[in-house]
Formats: sequence, structure tokens, C-alpha cells
Amino acid sequence: MVMRVQTAWRKNRRREVRHTLGRYLAILMIVALGVGFFAGLKVTQRAMVDTGDAYVHENAMYDEQLLSTVGVTDEEAEVIAALDGVASAEGAISEDFLAAMDDGVSYVLAAHSITETVNLLSLTAGRMPEAADECVADARAFDKRDIGRTFTVSQENDEDTIDAFACSQYTIVGIVNSVSYLNLERGTTRLAGGKIDAFVYLPKDGFQLDYDTELYVRIDNGGGRIFSDAYNAAVDAMEEPLTNELDRLSDERYHSLVQTALDEISEAEREYNDGMDEYKQQKADAEKELADAKAELDDAQEQIDEGWADVRQKDAELKGALSTYN
Repeated sequence: MVMRVQTAWRKNRRREVRHTLGRYLAILMIVALGVGFFAGLKVTQRAMVDTGDAYVHENAMYDEQLLSTVGVTDEEAEVIAALDGVASAEGAISEDFLAAMDDGVSYVLAAHSITETVNLLSLTAGRMPEAADECVADARAFDKRDIGRTFTVSQENDEDTIDAFACSQYTIVGIVNSVSYLNLERGTTRLAGGKIDAFVYLPKDGFQLDYDTELYVRIDNGGGRIFSDAYNAAVDAMEEPLTNELDRLSDERYHSLVQTALDEISEAEREYNDGMDEYKQQKADAEKELADAKAELDDAQEQIDEGWADVRQKDAELKGALSTYN
């Protein structure tokens, strides 16, 4: 009984396929396309990760970015670089600003200092900067035709932003890609429009800050590929030691800055007190000199008055003698 039902069912299916062959083939092709697409994604995903991993390793992309409200010094970067599990660490400067191009067009640019061990740049045209007033620009917003163009740090920036730059005008000498910018977006900013148009990289002496605004760290992850469990575990394991060490260094730097300020205040107070004591002494000496001079003047006036009295007496005697003579 069961065998007859199964045979009838199969015959019905075959008959249905023959009568709707076009629809059957379409469904079969859709399934095949889906399977192929899925298989392609599986292969492509691995290839994309391998390509990305090779790119970030070749350009030494940072694994951790550390920020401090009091900035970071070169000495502190060396301390971080010496921690176990850290492959390299380097401080950098970044500043968002309004730039006026030589053709009058305004841009909101993100300026970064060029680093040597992390976040290496890929030059596509021109050359790297050799002077403080030279820079390389974003390959997405500029091309080789823009080499030689200049831009000015706009006076519309606030005073602190303007003071952060060593020069008022910079010349584009090269076009680059940056491993820090892997997608089309260039980030947000507090400046007009709230969106960064492009980035530029300057030599560190293109800025005039005495501290770095951020610290980039590459960890020794044992060769783990990006997005892998080994890589994520290595990054997570280093997060707490890095933040703890940076907090300690930041506290030391903060207290050092406060102590330096207090020492400067104490020195200024000492100089003020010394100056006030000297002023008081000089004032006292001057007042004494004035008093002595006044006493001398008073004595001289008294002598003059006595002299005039003698003159008047002699004049009276002269007149009496003249009268007697007459």
C-alpha cells in the first residue's frame, strides 16, 4: 500500500515538472545562484580580511589610541613602549581647523603630525614634506594637480587653534592615503558644518605645541589576524595595563604641571616681595633725602631772612647817616 502511494506521488511530481518545466528550471537556477552567491561571500570574506590584514600590517596601523586631558610627552611614550606586550608606541598631534585654499574655497581639515613607527602613509603622488610649512593631502579630496597649491589657517579659527600651528600657510607637496582612514567618511568635528572634508599630514615641527595630543600603540599580538579571536583577546588584554599606566603618567604630569605653576607663582611672589622691599627702602631713602633737603632749604631760607633783616637794618643806618651827613 505504501509503495503504491509513493509511486503515485513520484509520478505526479514528474508529471508536474514536465508540465511546468520553465518554472522548475527557474527555481533551480535561483537556488543555484543563491548557493553560488553564498559560497562566493564565504570565499570573498576571507580574501577581504586577508587583504585588510596585510594592508594594516604593512602600514603599521595602531591597535590602541590613548588620549589624555593633559597631553602626552615623548618620555611618557617611551614608558608605554617599554610595557610588556607593546610592540611600539608613538605620540602624535591632531587638530581640526578651517582652511582657506588659494582659490578662495574653504575646507574643514583634520591636520595630523607625521609618525614614523605607526600609521604609515602611502604616497600616491609627489613627495613627503621636508619643511615645517609643507604637507601631504588626502588622496580622496585632492590629486596630483593640487601639488604646489597652498592653504591658509583661516582667521575664523579660535585663537587656540591658530596658535597650535607653527605657520600661517602650508604648501601641498604630496598626495597620500592614510591607514587611519579606511572608509569614505573623514569624521565629525565641532567646527562649522560638523563634518571633516579631508585630512592633511604635517611634520611635527609644523605644529607649535609642547606636547602630543594622543598616543598610538601597536601591541604584540603574536601575529593574530584582524577580527580573529586571538587578535581581539590580545587587544582586550592590553587595554587595562595601558589605561592604568597612562592614568599614572597623567597624574604625575598633572602634579608636575601644578607644581611648576606653584613654583612659578612662588618665584613671582618672591620677586614681587623683593621688589616691594627694594621699593620701600628706596622710598624711605628718597623721603629722607627730601626731608634733609627741606631742612637745608629751611636753614637757607632762615639765613636769607636774617640776611634781608641785616640789609634792611644797614639800609636804615645808611639813610640815617646820609641824613646826618646832609
